[in-house]
Amino acid sequence: MSVHTMLQRSCHVNDTDMKCRFTPHCDVLTARGDVLTASGRVQRDTITYNSALSACEKGEHWQQALGIFERMRGEYVQRNTITYNAAISACEKGEQWQQALELFERMLGEGVQRNTITYSAAIRACEKGGQLQQALELYERLV
Repeated sequence: MSVHTMLQRSCHVNDTDMKCRFTPHCDVLTARGDVLTASGRVQRDTITYNSALSACEKGEHWQQALGIFERMRGEYVQRNTITYNAAISACEKGEQWQQALELFERMLGEGVQRNTITYSAAIRACEKGGQLQQALELYERLV
């Protein structure tokens, strides 16, 4: 099983040390962002970070997801549409509609293309936050 598959199947985030875990015996993401396997360290890249973001999003840990998202910039790891979609979805699940919209708007500034998934996650975030007019405006921008 690949490291990326392990990260995607992660479902628990330890709030004290921000580690996504696949099993008790395999730390998947350390606090510094290194991916660990039994054979040693794996290079940190966009795919690895996106997998970690997705794991945090699926576990509904929006704060950890945003921490990973920001760590990517600090480590000069390119963020792409998948990165933003996972971060926006994490905010949506955490009912953080303002954070989701901030990320949505930042995409174009960083030259990252939005797609249907991006719009859908941002619209859901607005809906959960009771921002129905904002959700409608996003929908109109999509169509």
